[in-house]
Amino acid sequence: QARFARCVRGLRSVSTFQRGPHDPYNALTRRFKPSAEKKGPLAGWEVSIKENISMKDVATTCSSRMLQEYRAPYNAAVVDRLEASGALITSRNNCDEFAMGYGIDSPSGLNVHSVYGPVANPAIYEDVRNPDFTKHEPRAPGGSSGGAAAAVAGELCRVALGTDTGGSVRLHGSFCGVYGFK
Repeated sequence: QARFARCVRGLRSVSTFQRGPHDPYNALTRRFKPSAEKKGPLAGWEVSIKENISMKDVATTCSSRMLQEYRAPYNAAVVDRLEASGALITSRNNCDEFAMGYGIDSPSGLNVHSVYGPVANPAIYEDVRNPDFTKHEPRAPGGSSGGAAAAVAGELCRVALGTDTGGSVRLHGSFCGVYGFK
């Protein structure tokens, strides 16, 4: 956690840690105006999609400067299924570059290796909508799907889609005090 705090302090000085009122945790990389509400079992649910999951005509950067101009030519099947079920895709969530982060012990597992900057963990703040960063130093949500877990814990969306090959959804969900399903 000390390493994460040093990274966050250093990155804040160059304005990459975005502590705006709409996303104080830097969990989201972009927001969308949802299309008209649809009917279905997920009608009205706000969903955030991880940066490495394809969305047609939307930047799919994998949180890397190398892919900043890449626009996916198609939606991932899961995005199509969410939209068909009435979900409102409202944002993209931050991740370690190319989703190559794991837990707090790995070199890249602090969710700091992202072109968008580090993600802070909402779990330690009493008021997740208005965190007091002077009372508690930001802590890591874990790498890879840490942005997805932080987005849900910070009440920035109802559900966030992440990816999990070695625990990235489940572990980071538990780090942030939310459920993660593989």
